[in-house]
Amino acid sequence: MSKKNTPAILSIVFLFWGLISCSDDRLDATLEGGRDIEAKPIETLTDLRATVSGAYYRMTHATYYGRDIIIYSEARGDNAYAAAGFSNRFQHVTSFNLTPTLPNPRDTWRKIYEVISSANLAIGSTIKTGDQKSIQQGKAEAYAIRALAHFDLLRLYGQHYVDNSGLAGLGIPYITRFGELDSKNYKRLTVREVRDHIYNDLDTALQAADKDAPNKKRFTAQSIYGIKSRVALFFGAFDARDYTIALESAKAAMALGGEIIPRSAYVSSFRAEDPQSNSVFELAQDKVKNPENNSLHSIYSYQGYGDIVGLGNNLQDLFEDQTDIRSSSAMQGYNNLTQNAKGNYKKTGPNKYIKLTASELEGKDPVDPAIRYNVEHYRNFGKYTVNSANIRIMRYEELVFNFIEAAVRSQTEESTALVLLNKITAERYQGNPAKKYNTLTLADVLTERRKEFVFEGFRFEDQMRNRENLASTPQLRDGIPYGSVKLAFPIPLDEINTSKIDQNKGY
Repeated sequence: MSKKNTPAILSIVFLFWGLISCSDDRLDATLEGGRDIEAKPIETLTDLRATVSGAYYRMTHATYYGRDIIIYSEARGDNAYAAAGFSNRFQHVTSFNLTPTLPNPRDTWRKIYEVISSANLAIGSTIKTGDQKSIQQGKAEAYAIRALAHFDLLRLYGQHYVDNSGLAGLGIPYITRFGELDSKNYKRLTVREVRDHIYNDLDTALQAADKDAPNKKRFTAQSIYGIKSRVALFFGAFDARDYTIALESAKAAMALGGEIIPRSAYVSSFRAEDPQSNSVFELAQDKVKNPENNSLHSIYSYQGYGDIVGLGNNLQDLFEDQTDIRSSSAMQGYNNLTQNAKGNYKKTGPNKYIKLTASELEGKDPVDPAIRYNVEHYRNFGKYTVNSANIRIMRYEELVFNFIEAAVRSQTEESTALVLLNKITAERYQGNPAKKYNTLTLADVLTERRKEFVFEGFRFEDQMRNRENLASTPQLRDGIPYGSVKLAFPIPLDEINTSKIDQNKGY
């Protein structure tokens, strides 16, 4: 079996080949070994579907959507941080002390490019047998995977935040052919160029997608439109014209079905293992195929590693309204909260606990023992509750919020956006208020968006889109100003050494 010598991100010449599991949503764990793509190319619909399934399977790895990319956003924003004294995972991430040799930037870079390699293998294949509609759907999924993977790389490693560089900043290599070592592909493009490639891949995917494909555990026309709205909302921060793309893409996605999960099903929807009525796109997992101890559940849960904890003061203020189902103790709150006359927290409101000051702890400023409490940490209780549940990449509520925010920012269809915002809040606040908001403001939209997606991997990017400075946390004493070199991950050193692409500023 022949091999090629390839550098770094294009080092995969052999695709691991496996049987499709009974769910047909990912590769079975039993692999048959290596397949020489040159000697035995991808030529049948079964081959194509298996190749795309391999890309989905790689996306569930702990270094990508199985855990890390979601935690990178939460642990670097003002929702949460990686506390010391647990497994010490994500300490360098949450303190913004990454270096080019550390595992987090290295392993995520490698894994996402592996996903891209699988997608490129599917895209570049010539399928000779099989139903044409199904072949087109397989290709559409591969293009969508490639677009999302490059977008995820860009938001981690791109220089758009640094020095407020925006679209002119240095992006990432956009790889479009399996095994291709062409230098024009193996260099860092500008953020603008990467954006344009992403849009092109998504548009190609939409042209090929089967509009009736129902499987929420694979890309559908709805989820491709949804990802396009996510991407465009992100880039709208650097080019306001993209807000129109975000609005139209979200509208097109909503038109293809789904619903805002009702208040009565809100908590249980996050505990379900399979797609719910508000599901748009999920990555398949089950009781056997999941990251186990390296899962999102484990990193959030006190019964697991428990490293990622909420910034209690911030989240108590955000969820002060206890009529909001999102603020319920089933979803989040202080863990092991117990009244203790010598506790180091004091109760200052119906659901408000703040840490005692040094003078209060020393007894110089007396505190009523009846309002003193012991707590462990503020924690996510309601999301990622088991290892075996599918990874929810997009739910219908994101489509709604993407439309609303794009409408506000572009001053387009604002009356429709207000109706949609009130539809969301009617299903979140007690009594199902028909009209919580009489006017539409960006501040209200961003607050409701933050409440809806807390702990789901959106917060850092949302803060950056709004050019916010990052406040201090227990692991980040001085905060980080917008524009800092620390806002971008370093390019891994082994990638620099092998491919000679440029390193990010400050590393």
